[in-house]
Amino acid sequence: FPSHDSKIGIFFKDSEGGRVFNAKINGNFPQSSFTGTQTGHAGILLDSAPSGRQGNFIVSGNDITGCVQGVLIANYGTESRGQGIVISSNTFFSCWDHGVYSAGFDNGIVVDGNSFVFCRIPIAVTGRNHVIANNSITTGGSTGTSTDVVGISLRGPINCVVTGNTMSGDAGVGQTVINLATITGTVVRGNVVSGNIINITNSTGSSTLIQVGGNDCTDLTDNIVSGNVCLGTGRPNTGLIVFTGGASCPAYGTICSGNSIAIRSSSHGIGLSNVIGAKVANNKIRLEFDATSSVTLAGIVASNAVNCDFNGNDTTHYCDGGTEKARYTGHIVTGK
Repeated sequence: FPSHDSKIGIFFKDSEGGRVFNAKINGNFPQSSFTGTQTGHAGILLDSAPSGRQGNFIVSGNDITGCVQGVLIANYGTESRGQGIVISSNTFFSCWDHGVYSAGFDNGIVVDGNSFVFCRIPIAVTGRNHVIANNSITTGGSTGTSTDVVGISLRGPINCVVTGNTMSGDAGVGQTVINLATITGTVVRGNVVSGNIINITNSTGSSTLIQVGGNDCTDLTDNIVSGNVCLGTGRPNTGLIVFTGGASCPAYGTICSGNSIAIRSSSHGIGLSNVIGAKVANNKIRLEFDATSSVTLAGIVASNAVNCDFNGNDTTHYCDGGTEKARYTGHIVTGK
């Protein structure tokens, strides 16, 4: 076992493969005990062998509840990575760190067709060539910044796909719902985020719905964010969909197109910061609230976005009107 106090339901250690079908696992870890730092409490732990396929696991049809991590992909023996792992058609309930968590720089993990309810950031994977598809992710009604929030977090993603997921309920304060992040490395390249439905119902603005990159990102090329439905209360002075790079970050081939965006708080629609050569086209953006004071919002806001292409975007102020409407514009551009 990883340590003397670890609690694991099913543990594959330094294994060349394995199958878990139709198990029912109750970790009995209470929400009130979760602080955000617990480790070693998992329903199923997948520790790949240090050589060979380093994967060949299938986890399907299981009911996993009350764990810190529902399925944990991690290295507790000789150094290895997880790859070629399929996690499908499971139900995850009340997992207070992640439903599925990849702790190393892994390769080719598929998380498909699962139901996540009452979990915190249900899917978090690190590495490249992952597919996160067709999952249902909802909140169950708890409160607090550390528990019961929707989310998909990809860390250092390269050539990953996030598609067909339906996400509704609350997001944590300052959280990003679908986050292609630079937590590991500074490159976010060749990823596709498409056909997802995000409906965040927080009463106050708090979250970004889709973010690609970060302030330390050095390469944002060839990412595509398209055909998503984004309804939410966002963070002030940013966008519901954002692309963020470090200073003069190349973003050639990066496209944000065909998204339907409804702004329900004091946030912009799409934001670009410190990127070169991105394209924003044919998005439908509408404002669905009245500001309590006169503020300026934009369908698209670009800061230090160089050689970027903005084409065919539609911004609409769509609400009943109040005593002080927000000033709503198509574009705000600073820098070049």
